[in-house]
Amino acid sequence: MSPWLSLAQVSVEEEVRWFSAPPLWVTFLILLPAAAAFTAFLYRRERGDLTPAWRWALAGLRMALFALLLAVLFEPVLSFVRREERSAHILVLCDTSHSMSLTDDWAPLGADGDAIAVLGPEITASPAPIPRIEVVKRVLGHGGGEWLGRLADKGVLRLLAFNRRARQLLPEDVPRGGTDALPAALARIAEVDARAEGGDETHIANAVQEAVLSLRGRRVAAVVVLSDWQQTGGDLTLADLPPQLARPEGMIPVMAVGVGSPAWPRDTMIVELAGPATALAGDKAVFTVTFASQGTEPGTAARLELLVDGATVGEAKYPVLQGEGRRQQEFFEHRFPVRGRFEVSARLEPVPREIDAANNTASREIAVEERKINVLYIEDPPRWDYRYLKDFLVRDPTVAIRCFLVSADARFRQETSLHPPLDPLTAIPADRKDLFSYDVVILGDVDPSRWFTAEMLENLRAFTAEGGGGMIFLAGENFNPQAYAHTPLADVLPVEIEEVAESSRYRRESAQEPFRAVLTSEGLDHPIMQLVPDKERNRDLWEDVDGIEQNSLPGFWWFAPVMRLKKGGFALAVHPTKQHLRYGPRVLFACQIYGKGRSFFSAVDSTWRWRAGVGDTYFTTFWASVLRYAAASRLQGETARFQVAVDKPVCHPGDQLTITARVLDEELRPSAEQEWTLILEGPGKDGDRRRIAVVQDDPTRPGTFTGSVDAGNFGAYALYFPESPEARAAFRVMVPAKERRDVRMHEAAAQEVAKATGGKYYSIAGVRSLPDDINPVTQELAVTTRQDPLWNKWWAVLLVVALAGAEWALRKLRRLV
Repeated sequence: MSPWLSLAQVSVEEEVRWFSAPPLWVTFLILLPAAAAFTAFLYRRERGDLTPAWRWALAGLRMALFALLLAVLFEPVLSFVRREERSAHILVLCDTSHSMSLTDDWAPLGADGDAIAVLGPEITASPAPIPRIEVVKRVLGHGGGEWLGRLADKGVLRLLAFNRRARQLLPEDVPRGGTDALPAALARIAEVDARAEGGDETHIANAVQEAVLSLRGRRVAAVVVLSDWQQTGGDLTLADLPPQLARPEGMIPVMAVGVGSPAWPRDTMIVELAGPATALAGDKAVFTVTFASQGTEPGTAARLELLVDGATVGEAKYPVLQGEGRRQQEFFEHRFPVRGRFEVSARLEPVPREIDAANNTASREIAVEERKINVLYIEDPPRWDYRYLKDFLVRDPTVAIRCFLVSADARFRQETSLHPPLDPLTAIPADRKDLFSYDVVILGDVDPSRWFTAEMLENLRAFTAEGGGGMIFLAGENFNPQAYAHTPLADVLPVEIEEVAESSRYRRESAQEPFRAVLTSEGLDHPIMQLVPDKERNRDLWEDVDGIEQNSLPGFWWFAPVMRLKKGGFALAVHPTKQHLRYGPRVLFACQIYGKGRSFFSAVDSTWRWRAGVGDTYFTTFWASVLRYAAASRLQGETARFQVAVDKPVCHPGDQLTITARVLDEELRPSAEQEWTLILEGPGKDGDRRRIAVVQDDPTRPGTFTGSVDAGNFGAYALYFPESPEARAAFRVMVPAKERRDVRMHEAAAQEVAKATGGKYYSIAGVRSLPDDINPVTQELAVTTRQDPLWNKWWAVLLVVALAGAEWALRKLRRLV
């Protein structure tokens, strides 16, 4: 016999049902007594020579006929009923969210024999290399399936995994007592991997509700949940769960198994290593290391160092760890003396008995170019911002600049870099080839109708879109940006220009007090806006958060209002009070990626005032960052034959990343090939390598190839062309922030759910008794398989005729008719 037949005990019974019958009391208290009274009344009035026996006999026949007619009117039906006695389900839900990939310090359980029996003797190690999902597997597979078998003896098993949603691990349920199905269940449980298939959130309450509703009304004996009980999202909270499990026959109990340590696991980790993707040789590169700790003793300090290609650079730092998952930051500076591609790493020394030393290192790549940024600066009036910005760029050894001041006298020698000195310009470059030799064009308050031809304006647009150059727009009172509204450069601007009748709208007006820029969410972390490494101090510089004016930048007195951001643009800072009626706060600084290049817009013209009392400290830091942002496409080789990018530089396991690649042939025309192959390189020096194909699937975008790749385990990955390894894109797979916020096992939450539902909470040491605490529940289901009407059978009609005929014959015999 198949073990699946043990799901239910089946029997078939026959029942007579009356489809049109009134309530039973109406039949016996009204209809039948009325028929009897009517019959008695008729035969009491009968005048024939009848003895009492004859009267009773005839009345009985009449009464039987009335009763039979009532029975026919009540429509009797013979029903065949199939009765099933089913065993109730036991739902087993295994948490597979990312937090279940974490390890705990199990050493405190090393003296507990029950815990050793479940987890194995290696828990006495410190730390024991057992992630939480492995603990779940060992519980379910305890005794070679003996624990799961005892659970199956109490009901029908349905095994599910959950993070955001619940999903069945097996295509069919394990029947009650169905030991033959356990090997397949154990094999599937062994395949569960919280790293590969884990979710970025844990919705415990939603998963339990979804699992119960999937049974469509069938009885549930118990819900067993194996989790760290870290509820990080979902429509339902754990407090909402008991009402969802209430049923007329009683509450569905939750047997809560706590997996993990209720104390903070001892762990230090590098959360992020942030820094530039490119740098110039000899230029200062700033790297921000974000790290966190938990479970550490108060006052514990750890060594934090920066490494380049595996060698420590600069001085190590020894921050005091704050614990409880709090994030901290330290900043490192380094100058790369030569060109090349370097691996920059941050390493935090593990503390004693740390559960996971693998997350104490983070790496990223930086491309260092031994070249200068070629800059063309075009301006009309020699404004204060022009004077100080020009002087800074002329002196900067990483910049080769040529300025052209259109308002200058013809005999004026236009200024250039000094080391080495460059030939001065005598006119604005009109030739496309000459223009494309620059990396960045800075465009000041210049009248386009006077100083640019239509071809020159189109060349400037193509310089960014096709040549990968950077365009910096510096607003002015007269022409920039409003005079460019109907020129090709309007597309390059990251903002849409306000339509005004005349340029007087932009004339400087007196103000009662200066205003300060307010950083947007993008601006808070954007390299351009980072004047100092410390984020809180940086925000105070911009916004005067602490109210101490001396601690912040001098404010602005004027700005050029624009309508709104372009669809592809993003604001770095906005006006604190001025707003567009439809589009919100007025933009002060904005960026966008346009074609192969980048553009930047400044709505203010008085950043030179930042030099008050501090010299070039903030002024040069800001404009150096703007310049490097605008030149990034050129510095990263974006104009080379091979380019590749991914849509998610930071992602989570299981995410799908979209790959976009651009390839030119040897004559720098879009490649006519239909497919190219990339190499995906996994984490570490010896990381796995595999090939990823990208295809040309959009004929309107020649030379552009797309593909996709699924994010794997945690770590840093790189995609590159084997024909040009320097053309690469990097991305990092990380644990979602919500799953790292509080990694303790939430024992109190599990206990509350178990108590509210009539269940029980189990630690790992006590989980072996869980199957014994579940009461088996059965459910009886009655299903009508066939119905056979009786009222219209031939014998029913014959019986009516026979009764009526018998009464008529007897009445005829007694001469009553």
